[in-house]
Amino acid sequence: MALTKAQAFHAQACSDFAVYEHLAAQPLPECHALHYLQMAAEKVAKALILRSNPDFGESHVAFSVLPHYLARPGLGRALGWQDDRKYRSFLKAVKPLLRAVEELCPAIEAGANTEYPWAARAAGGTMAWQVPAAHDFHLLPRLRNPYYGVALHQFMRVLLDPDRFEALPLG
Repeated sequence: MALTKAQAFHAQACSDFAVYEHLAAQPLPECHALHYLQMAAEKVAKALILRSNPDFGESHVAFSVLPHYLARPGLGRALGWQDDRKYRSFLKAVKPLLRAVEELCPAIEAGANTEYPWAARAAGGTMAWQVPAAHDFHLLPRLRNPYYGVALHQFMRVLLDPDRFEALPLG
């Protein structure tokens, strides 16, 4: 069966998210799990955006703009929310977390990223190279927060459900 571009992005996002979940449960530097989360988030966002906007470009900025695409009337219910106001409130509340995940991509934010070493000012003003594996991103604890972090994780699982993805009224 031939896949559309949106379906291909969605399928890869599912795989990336499974790797994220596996790595997040391991005693490894958080950059490894966060790298897969960032990739899964970017791809699921692109998949969803492509469903409603087939001309969406190749920008890495996708996860933080996803609430704009998902705030349309009726989508909350299609994603399992009973109250549309609470759904839109959730989208607004998690937007900073979405942006924080997105900024892990080196193409988005110069400096701290989960993939490549970067130069930063050290004590005394000298430049020193930083290594993602030795950097504390302080993001996994936020993602494990009982409210928004866990809710975002569950929301990602809903967005990654292939049947729900195909059934969403996005076109």
